[in-house]
Amino acid sequence: MTYREPDGVDEQDWDAYLKVSGYINQIPPTVLQSAQSSRPTFQLPSLPKVDLGWVAIAGFGVLLGYMYMTATPTEETNVTLWDKILSTSKNIVTFSANHTEAAIDFINPAAEMQDTVRKGDSIAGFVVTDDMNGVRDYGKHAAIDLGTPEGTSIRMPYDGTIKPVEDDNCGYGAYIYLKQAPNYQIVLCHLLTPPLEGEFKAQEIVARSGATGRGSGPHLHVQLWKIEITADGQVKRVGKPLTPSKDLLTRLLRSF
Repeated sequence: MTYREPDGVDEQDWDAYLKVSGYINQIPPTVLQSAQSSRPTFQLPSLPKVDLGWVAIAGFGVLLGYMYMTATPTEETNVTLWDKILSTSKNIVTFSANHTEAAIDFINPAAEMQDTVRKGDSIAGFVVTDDMNGVRDYGKHAAIDLGTPEGTSIRMPYDGTIKPVEDDNCGYGAYIYLKQAPNYQIVLCHLLTPPLEGEFKAQEIVARSGATGRGSGPHLHVQLWKIEITADGQVKRVGKPLTPSKDLLTRLLRSF
């Protein structure tokens, strides 16, 4: 008895298929007949999932390439469509960069409630020997004193300008005006020698701590004021002295 193989299937392959499926001589006739008259079925493999976002990006890239290849200069402007695309992209990048810079361009040298500085604290390895609540014979201290040995390097905390000051109480001192906080004035006192004067970048060494002026020994006196600039260019202090932030004090004394 001869069995017909399904259309499109080789005879030898079909016989091998039947034998492997259950040893042809042991298969009941009814089952064998059913197997011989049926066609093998084949299932297509499942297709991988496609990220439509990447498809859109790829499509946009193809579109830009086509525009680049086909765009020609216009008679009026002699500027290709591709040039316009590049120009627009550059404007977007510049706009983004400018706004990102503006977002981080301002600093606050004054301490917040959680950042307050008190006597006994350690700043950059130096002990706070007196704080804003200290009392002197002339009144409230209203500044931060740091126990710095004579000759300790004083650094520019941020980009800004320094103007020297000298009086009997402060000794050699410095007014510091920060580029990123123009409405504040930092006062340093008891420096070893007059500070450098002019514009400086952050972290440049501009002075050395000492014991000049009125004091009981070498230390750095730091005071912070809110200021206004008058119409004639003069500096006017507003309100009472503010507590310098720990970040500001640390930057005055430590290299980053």
